[in-house]
Amino acid sequence: MNELTEIKPVKEQAIRSISRALHVMQAINRHGSLTMTQISKAVGIPYPTACRIVYTLVKEGVIERETSRKHYRPTALSQSLSSGYQERARLVAIARKHIVKLTKDTGWPVSLSSRVGPSMVIQDSTHGITTLTYSDYNAGYTLPIAASASGMAYLAFIDKEERSEITAQLQRSSIDEDEKRLITNLQDIHFKIIREDGYAYHIKNLHTKDPGKTSSIAVPLYQKDQVIGAMTLIFFSSALRVKEAFDKYKTFIFEAQHKINQDLEA
Repeated sequence: MNELTEIKPVKEQAIRSISRALHVMQAINRHGSLTMTQISKAVGIPYPTACRIVYTLVKEGVIERETSRKHYRPTALSQSLSSGYQERARLVAIARKHIVKLTKDTGWPVSLSSRVGPSMVIQDSTHGITTLTYSDYNAGYTLPIAASASGMAYLAFIDKEERSEITAQLQRSSIDEDEKRLITNLQDIHFKIIREDGYAYHIKNLHTKDPGKTSSIAVPLYQKDQVIGAMTLIFFSSALRVKEAFDKYKTFIFEAQHKINQDLEA
């Protein structure tokens, strides 16, 4: 056979075991630590399957079992999975002082997030410096793009071609059916409204540690005219309506956004 013979492309097909392992890692990272039963329920896989995946991840050294209880948590080695994303470290380094100031100005926690595949991943947050929060959120906590203010802000401000590619990818991915319906129902007019308003919002966030208790307002962050993430202000749903929160805090939100974008350009 001629060594230059054209190789036929392999048909695209997801490997379910890898997808499940990634979902297990995301679930553990999101909650900090989980029991085997909790992992099984969080990912939606049978208990024996969860056991096999968890034992494999333990053997590879990316998660470990806590010595005091039957919980599994990430190890330092898991950080190697994202070692190539230095731009996110730069985003955190530049934006940290601005989101801290925004929290001091408003009282509410702020998060920085960027897109990783089908999710928005929190890179930093100020939940730890304010009492106006139900839970703390460490870097690595994931949120679905179509069901989060940060995800909608990201999608609205990227160009239409890139947005179409991402939504098509999301439709093919293994996200849950509710999010698929959300993505299917999204129209250009939704993104047009967000661009005109300058921000996206989400009422009673469901994909958090305290489902339904918080709402959020998010704005995009740019580097060299390219959207690289979003900044989100989070507040109690019972305390403020979205419009009320935006009218009250918009000056602080846009000021922080402007300064972060300005420093990223520098």
